[in-house]
Amino acid sequence: MIKGRPVRATQPRKSREIPSGTEPLGISAGEFGFAYDSCARCWWDKKHGVAPVPEAFATVLRKSASAMEAAVTVEFVKAIGIPAVSEFPRSQVKSAPVYFHEVGRAGFIHGRLDRGFVCEDGSVALIECKCSQPKESRIQAAVRQLEAYAYALQNPSYGSPVKVSLATVLIWEPTEMKLDPATSRGVLWGGFTQHVARCDKSVAEERLEKAVRALTGARPASGRYCDVCRAVDERARKV
Repeated sequence: MIKGRPVRATQPRKSREIPSGTEPLGISAGEFGFAYDSCARCWWDKKHGVAPVPEAFATVLRKSASAMEAAVTVEFVKAIGIPAVSEFPRSQVKSAPVYFHEVGRAGFIHGRLDRGFVCEDGSVALIECKCSQPKESRIQAAVRQLEAYAYALQNPSYGSPVKVSLATVLIWEPTEMKLDPATSRGVLWGGFTQHVARCDKSVAEERLEKAVRALTGARPASGRYCDVCRAVDERARKV
């Protein structure tokens, strides 16, 4: 008989089984894009309603995005090499929750797709539309957001998983304004760049765990040079 050390059962880091009485934390795909690498306190404040985004600013963002999304049609994506045959009928996505044992809480991803298209082989191509300068930090932020959408479709909270064959970010950069003779209005002209995202389940769940960990605990310290935090703290002192 060979004697050895007893084998200790190890608890998995994550699971699909959610303990009773535990409320999963929903993280929007947009937060993975533009809050994930920002000041942790600002992200925490936004999530807990301490410093919500001004409605006027949110309205401007929605209108800009809607104009670009409307231009991304089946004919457009075919012209850039995507074999689309029809629009994907769903826009709202939600992933199945994952429980992270070390954090003691579950999280899931939700959000609204910019554009989705059904391809010739039945798979789905996802398009994320952005209007900005194609700086590397903004590209990576948009890519993370799109990868979160892809994860939610491939690991849905209901229904069958969707095969995502392509996920790409289109960043349109306006460069000049010209007068439209027909309407006598200014029209923005520019060009776009295309950035392909990868759809890695393990990477997406690592990001989800980081988000749940950051947003579940106490209010974190401010970023060293965060102007938003300083403004919020200054406003609180005056109240």
